[in-house]
Amino acid sequence: YIYNTLGVLYLYKQQFKKAEESFLKATENAPQWAVPWNNLIAVYTAQKKYANANDAYVKAIERNPQQADIYANAGIMYEQQKNDLFAEEMQRKSIFLNSRHFFPFEKLANIYTRTTAYALADSLYYEADLRKKGFHFSTMHSS
Repeated sequence: YIYNTLGVLYLYKQQFKKAEESFLKATENAPQWAVPWNNLIAVYTAQKKYANANDAYVKAIERNPQQADIYANAGIMYEQQKNDLFAEEMQRKSIFLNSRHFFPFEKLANIYTRTTAYALADSLYYEADLRKKGFHFSTMHSS
């Protein structure tokens, strides 16, 4: 847990090598835990190391195929590669598994905006906004 948390902190600071090392240490200490593998998807996607991100996705799914965040992160990976069909599929799977979080609704809306399905995008932005009510978001800056 501690190594995973350290990895998250390094990820927020965009210190990708340290984040990767921390998440890998977490996977060694808890080999069946999907969360650090899921976080590695984000690390590798941020660095455009898509083969590594896909490997982390496969390992995360093997450990917990019902974890919605894995599909949301995979959706970002596919979206960055301009593979809108897989990105859409991943975000829809994430919503199917957990319809309470705003993030996959917003990411799916972004995809539909880019592909000019504006009415559908608008309805998804609305759903994302409903789920954000009562939360206070601040912009994270790297230092």
